[in-house]
Amino acid sequence: MGEQVTAVTEFTQTPPDMAATMALAALSTAGGRVHVQIRDGWVEQTNLFLVVAMPPASRKSDVFAPMTRPIYDIEAAMQEESRPAFIEAVVAKEAAEAQAESIMTKACKTDDGLTSNSLVAEAAGLRMEADAIVVPPRPRLTASQPPVTSPQRPDQAPGRPWPYRRALPGR
Repeated sequence: MGEQVTAVTEFTQTPPDMAATMALAALSTAGGRVHVQIRDGWVEQTNLFLVVAMPPASRKSDVFAPMTRPIYDIEAAMQEESRPAFIEAVVAKEAAEAQAESIMTKACKTDDGLTSNSLVAEAAGLRMEADAIVVPPRPRLTASQPPVTSPQRPDQAPGRPWPYRRALPGR
């Protein structure tokens, strides 16, 4: 990690503490949730709050992107790896729900009360089976999408001249 911090610092010509702060953020994401027992009955989750405050145009984004890219890459790999199980669970749940719906439709069309009650009971059982199918969540390590490098500034609307900025209300 130290080599990456040094390389990013040299490439972007920024202070090393900026890249090191981003490295700490990336490492804390990779570590997962950690709980510390202070004493019996007192357990705290560890948290790391980091801030990089520098003037505009200090190349913060240029440092942020390469330091956090490995986390986004790992997240994408985890999502791809879990994709077959996710799709299988979604399809199984949808099939079970469709089967329950089909039986319920038959129950609504039947004039015989005894047959209708039997079909409703069967549909209820199938619906409970469908509800029991758990669709695993997609793995997430981050709360946002990877940063996008764009030739346009964020405050520049497409098709507007370079110095354009949105007017603030009352100005």
